[in-house]
Amino acid sequence: MRTARVRFAAPGAGAVPNHFESIPWTSQAGCQLWRCLLILLLLFSTLHAVADSDPPKPKLKVSGYGFMGDLKLKNLLKLIKGDKTNEFFNANFIEDSVVVIFSGLQRDGYLRPEIIARVTMDDGERQTFRWRTTLGEPLPRSLRARSVHFRIHEGARYHYREIHFEGLESIKPDDALGYFVDTRGLLKLNANRIYTPSKANSSASGLQQALERDGYRNATVTLTNVARDDVTGDVDVTVRVHQGPRHLVRSVQVEEVSDLATNVLRTRQIRTNQPYSRLWLQDFEQQLVLRRLKEGYPDARAIVTTQRAVTNEQVNIDLLAQVQPGPKVNVGQIRFVGEKETKESAMRARIPLKPGAPLDRTAAEQGRFRLARLGVFDSVEMRYDVVNDQTRDVVYEVEEGKSLDFSLLAGFGSYELLRGGIILDQYNFWGLAHHSQVKLVQSFKSSSGDYTYTVPQFRWGSDLFFTASGLRRDEVDFTREELAASIGARRRFEPIATDASLRYSYQYLSAADADFVSDVGVANARVAAAILDLRHDRRDSPITPRSGYKLYSNLEIASAALGGEVDYQRVELHGSYHVPISKDRWLHLGASHGAVFVVGTSAENLPFNKRFFPGGENSIRGYQQGEASPRNAAGKLIGAESYLGGNIEFEQALTPTWSIVGFFDVMGVARDSGQYPFNELLYSAGGGLRWNTVIGPVRLEYGYNLRRRSHDPAGTLQVSIGFPF
Repeated sequence: MRTARVRFAAPGAGAVPNHFESIPWTSQAGCQLWRCLLILLLLFSTLHAVADSDPPKPKLKVSGYGFMGDLKLKNLLKLIKGDKTNEFFNANFIEDSVVVIFSGLQRDGYLRPEIIARVTMDDGERQTFRWRTTLGEPLPRSLRARSVHFRIHEGARYHYREIHFEGLESIKPDDALGYFVDTRGLLKLNANRIYTPSKANSSASGLQQALERDGYRNATVTLTNVARDDVTGDVDVTVRVHQGPRHLVRSVQVEEVSDLATNVLRTRQIRTNQPYSRLWLQDFEQQLVLRRLKEGYPDARAIVTTQRAVTNEQVNIDLLAQVQPGPKVNVGQIRFVGEKETKESAMRARIPLKPGAPLDRTAAEQGRFRLARLGVFDSVEMRYDVVNDQTRDVVYEVEEGKSLDFSLLAGFGSYELLRGGIILDQYNFWGLAHHSQVKLVQSFKSSSGDYTYTVPQFRWGSDLFFTASGLRRDEVDFTREELAASIGARRRFEPIATDASLRYSYQYLSAADADFVSDVGVANARVAAAILDLRHDRRDSPITPRSGYKLYSNLEIASAALGGEVDYQRVELHGSYHVPISKDRWLHLGASHGAVFVVGTSAENLPFNKRFFPGGENSIRGYQQGEASPRNAAGKLIGAESYLGGNIEFEQALTPTWSIVGFFDVMGVARDSGQYPFNELLYSAGGGLRWNTVIGPVRLEYGYNLRRRSHDPAGTLQVSIGFPF
């Protein structure tokens, strides 16, 4: 078995309380904390023991570039060293490290830094070396260092002060400026206006390509009058643009010829009126030959020539496209190269080609995509081996990935506070590309465990899965205990960007420490249900959406006829819409609705755990998790049988990574389904600060409750990770 890889990830955080109280260390939450600390202690003890078993390693230190900058550079230098267990650093390592540091500094705009290396030799002698360029004096080849401390003096950070455009007509200067600097945000920081010669040339090339895509085939962009101040780092530059006339494709005459490219089979005329560019031409040629590729002509190509060009204020072009199919080819053998543990039968089942059939290149590519989706290969390549003029073998070259992956989870939420856990993934189970995952998470408020076994692409492109899970969570007024097992199938419908999942689930549900639930639900129940999930996502980003929309629905039908004890129907609907107002302002809208209906009475057929408990950082933000649900006469949260919520949020970027938000949340709840959709309205308004990271926005928000019931907080401070809706 291969060595497991350890990585750190931050799961989504929980809701946020309205104020922080001292932790009752004798409570269950306190006991869970001690469990977390014990687990961490055992983990660090194990890592320390492993470290002590290794031979002594030379010490490496980087300073002078800020905490994160020092850490980033140090990690890069460790990559240079690799996994070698040498006790000393040699001259080559130190010189290579200087080159890497210079490259990183110059990429960040520090074009004239100084690097000082304080080196402790193997005999204890200390020496100091300085570099102002990468081509410094070579180090002694016999150098053996026990420790190296790289001290960085950055110097001035070069940044654009003024960019002047000459000759730019078709693109607004503000839009063209975006190719050179990051123009998002109210705060104009030097870090977002970095100048380096290579970056400036790349920016000019990007602007030129944009002009070419818009039909300006002869456009050129050059940088002139570059003035640099070596003391302040200010850079002034003139961007000189020569656009030339715009080229438009007025029409294309398409001729399809026979296999021998001698007889014209059919002719058609296409009116396009599209800007002429290399990218447009490549896409157009691909569309012309697509049908012939599917028919078994793998060498089909389109030859496009200009019939006429008429120049007025712009150049109107008429094109002639001749589609030449080439010889028809059949599939010989389908072969696989590089697999070691994966069974060939599992791979062959994913290839929609048969030996002897016409060679459909699109189907061959689809087979490569299906192999990659199995999740057991680091890379999947494809080639064609020629057998004869009419036959070719299709060969898939694969490189198998790791079979075991161990991950640590860590996160924080102001309701659950610290949370941590582990994920253990085993890939390519039985050599059939099956996937097994164990996930264990512990926080101050909850303990959970999940096991999932997946059979990818079982039938009709669907994945078959089995799950088992357990949860114990301290809610505001009761303890949620759940055990569940389910089996089902899920499928991705790519043309409509929709994921569908259908499963049968058997659950044991308990609301412990809640003697007040008898009037509104069942405290303990066995549930057998059919559950349908649908997700349609058209957002530009699932992490930090800026445009588009998302729709999600969950329908659960529980019945004694399926093997359970209760009968109910439960539905949840969620939607969000994101629209950019400008390049650094966005409007986010969210809507949610849930309802549960029972056969008979709620006290007999509705598990208390299946009631809705809105509130929290992803719901109405003036309340912590569950606090927005209805209360009984004693002030206990008893949940809702129906709710309807809405969110409106305005986001203003301060920098490319930091932004401020203002929001208004509304939530209507109904204790009983007879009051559908709600009989009580709650409102929250507030604002917050966001730090947009690769794992999602880290959010600090405060929601103030405009309409409070008795026992409701005035407001709540929310700390969380992930987009709210």
